[in-house]
Amino acid sequence: MKSPFLDLFEELFQSYPIAPSQEVLAHIEKLKELDDYFPLHQSFLIVSDMAKRRFLHVSQNFDRITGIDSQKMLDGGIPYWLSLHHPADKPVIFELLADLVKMTIADFAEAERTRILYTLNFRIRVADGRWANIVQHLNPLHFDKNGRPMMGLSHITVIGFDEDMPIKGYLQILNTSNVYETRYYRNYTQKMLMEQLTNRERDIIRELALGKSSKQIAEGLFLSPHTVDTHRRNILKKLKISSTAELRLYFKDQGLV
Repeated sequence: MKSPFLDLFEELFQSYPIAPSQEVLAHIEKLKELDDYFPLHQSFLIVSDMAKRRFLHVSQNFDRITGIDSQKMLDGGIPYWLSLHHPADKPVIFELLADLVKMTIADFAEAERTRILYTLNFRIRVADGRWANIVQHLNPLHFDKNGRPMMGLSHITVIGFDEDMPIKGYLQILNTSNVYETRYYRNYTQKMLMEQLTNRERDIIRELALGKSSKQIAEGLFLSPHTVDTHRRNILKKLKISSTAELRLYFKDQGLV
């Protein structure tokens, strides 16, 4: 059966003439891995033009998921989208994004930047008045001469409602095996067990949560299977979790990966 997730991208390429570079296609392949992780029927795509503060594309299922007419997003642009954000989350999100952009400019060469993925979570007000908890995976597509993202492709998923969840920010980059490696992580609102983990352990958790074996993880991250198994044991110990299955459930509930 054809995955409806793929239709989001088919719709994108049909309605907006985005040039599918090798980097964009590589990110899309990684986003497809989320098919069995996040609730597929609760995901939508947007393409943002940060320079002009507008949206170039909002997938049609945005209306069904949020109850909000997607034309309001296209007409109102980024200011309208920001008006939907929870007031308590907004300043945190601004700080988070500023940190991610600052790191992008300082630590990554121009050729590397289109392989970057930003991940963050926050709340938006949907049509029925509830606060929807969302996780956003944002791929910067184009940058200005100073290295600031000017256009981005976002995959956004509603993961629950009316929960006061900690806001977390990630910066990951696709390596030569097309596996994401974490270069930055921060919990912006409260301390959690995740704070004990190293970036490499976060990389391994992501792959475990998506159902990868130790052998597959080792190949993708250029490690030995023995090293991966050692990391797995350390992760379970640090998080006080007894099994990989429990680990996957924990991270899915938290809207992580």
